[in-house]
Amino acid sequence: LIVGLADPVYSVTEVHKSQSGRDIMLVLDTSQSMETADIASRANDEDVVSRLEAVKLGLVTLLDDSEGNRFGLIAFGEQSFVMSDLTALSETVRYMTSQLETGFAGDSTRLGDALGYAVSLFSNAVSQRSIVVLITDGNDTGSDLPPLEAARLAQALKVKLYVAAVGTLASAQRDPIDEDLLRRLVERTGGEFFRVTGIGDFEAMWQTLDLNEPKQVRLEEHTSLLPIAW
Repeated sequence: LIVGLADPVYSVTEVHKSQSGRDIMLVLDTSQSMETADIASRANDEDVVSRLEAVKLGLVTLLDDSEGNRFGLIAFGEQSFVMSDLTALSETVRYMTSQLETGFAGDSTRLGDALGYAVSLFSNAVSQRSIVVLITDGNDTGSDLPPLEAARLAQALKVKLYVAAVGTLASAQRDPIDEDLLRRLVERTGGEFFRVTGIGDFEAMWQTLDLNEPKQVRLEEHTSLLPIAW
């Protein structure tokens, strides 16, 4: 009776482990020049694929690592189109990426507008890590929003930029990419710049992304109390 009046309970604690979220907005250049076939399909292989096809293949590894991540997709040229809002369904983004074609968004490369558009989508998003992955093979052509202004917006919203310039050095000399500008974009936000001349270069890019923006393990404890006073 004395023990019963003390109202004893038996506690059971369950620990749930989950990956913290990274929100990654993919901003892909689909201008006509992305049809250029100058990207090595495999290491030490003379086979080449188009730049856009290389991007599609290179994104597979990133999209496969979907646990704890949300992905979004913007395709841009002269216009910018949101193909997918941020979603945990990476299969949706993978499918939308596989359907991209060059030229449907226009032939010019309004990089600043696309970047600003992508960053603005994070303004109302609740995210622990906000990341924009920009993949392009050209220079900014006539954006209403200058790229550096878009980078300042990203800095204000604490969005990191990871930028990949796609194309071999030989072809880049005919239509040179403004690497200095792209590097200034990432430096302003604490991101990284990459030169992609082969599909394997994407692997190094995702490894760097994982190193700089590691997933965090979140532990949640739930305790159940079972009364045993009876």
